[in-house]
Amino acid sequence: GHLVLPGSFNPLHVGHREMLAAASLLKPDLPLAFELAVSNVDKGTIHVDEVVKRAKQFEGGMLKTLDGQRDLTSSPTSSPDAVIKPSPSKFESPKLLLTRAPLFSTKAALLPGSTFVVGHDTAIRLVMARYYGGETNMFSAFAKIRFHRCSFIVAGRKSTDGEGTETFLTLADVGIPPTLKDLFQDLPGFRNDVSSTEIRERRGREV
Repeated sequence: GHLVLPGSFNPLHVGHREMLAAASLLKPDLPLAFELAVSNVDKGTIHVDEVVKRAKQFEGGMLKTLDGQRDLTSSPTSSPDAVIKPSPSKFESPKLLLTRAPLFSTKAALLPGSTFVVGHDTAIRLVMARYYGGETNMFSAFAKIRFHRCSFIVAGRKSTDGEGTETFLTLADVGIPPTLKDLFQDLPGFRNDVSSTEIRERRGREV
């Protein structure tokens, strides 16, 4: 198995790298990997040229910037760019996995024994029955994930309501069904508010 951070990486940013680094402290024996799924339930299939473009972001020692990051000694919400520093001796450069696996049940079959690192918003969708066509299908999908010995680590996420009030949401704010709670683990002491969507919007304004 691997410790896998799935994503569309449009673009890859420091938040992705730091999230995987922080999660590696919880699963120090698992090799690290990013997974770029060519097909996505919400976003459709990525064109081959775009796949190549996104994959090239991972070239050339992309994780070297983690070395020298400060240790996190305060609460998870104390600093937007706080990151737990992994031990350099244990933190190898991750693989990049390209798959056609839009569903986590399919990812689990491809990568048995793996732990998937996801954000709060992804965790919310994971337990929304409508994404599966009903509760029966949802629990069937999780039965497959469990069969393949896979699980999830959930990182917190900043949320802003209609009035501009910010909150920091964690696994505790996700309505995980009781029979599935053993498949989910919180990523404590980590926060990074960088967002691919915000980066794209900022770049659009700069053009």
